[in-house]
Amino acid sequence: MLAKLPPLTFDPGLGLAVLRTPRSVYALRVAADGSPRHVHWGAPLDPDGLAALPDAVSPAASSFEADAAPDELAPQTGARFGPAGLQVRFADGTRGAQWRFAGHRVDGGELRLLLEDRHRPLRAELCYRVRPDTDVIERWTELTHTGSSGPVAVDRLDSASWTAPPLDDYRLSHLVGGWNSEFQLRGGRVAGAAPRV
Repeated sequence: MLAKLPPLTFDPGLGLAVLRTPRSVYALRVAADGSPRHVHWGAPLDPDGLAALPDAVSPAASSFEADAAPDELAPQTGARFGPAGLQVRFADGTRGAQWRFAGHRVDGGELRLLLEDRHRPLRAELCYRVRPDTDVIERWTELTHTGSSGPVAVDRLDSASWTAPPLDDYRLSHLVGGWNSEFQLRGGRVAGAAPRV
């Protein structure tokens, strides 16, 4: 039996944020490039198990590494595959953010990871909240223009990227029907999902 641990912790030495719900643990680690990356979602782990989680490998290295850690908020820059969770345009036409980790705050049931662009006047806060009576993790992102160099256009801002926990199989349920009449529930196995070995 694991001892009662706080619902939210951040270990600056490991760059490891841990969110605990009644039946699960969600963990992310700030990688060497300053990007927070998902490293665990599943069964509760003790502090030693959490400290032993692998480093957050860049998704850009996915062709070389078997288990690249996905970005918590995929940037528009760098060698990433798939849609960026944040797409911005600065007044001079530059696109994308290049993050550096600027700190964290834990306040009650809320964790905020602070990111600053390395060259542009933009700050992001990745926000997480857990509640003691549910396994739901609330996530949102807040952007702040920190300069006076003209407007910043936000073309896309996802509240977060979602990383499915490792399971033997995945199923998807969704509603179908005509516009404003989507009430027919359909479900089935996710195409192409292979059981983990």
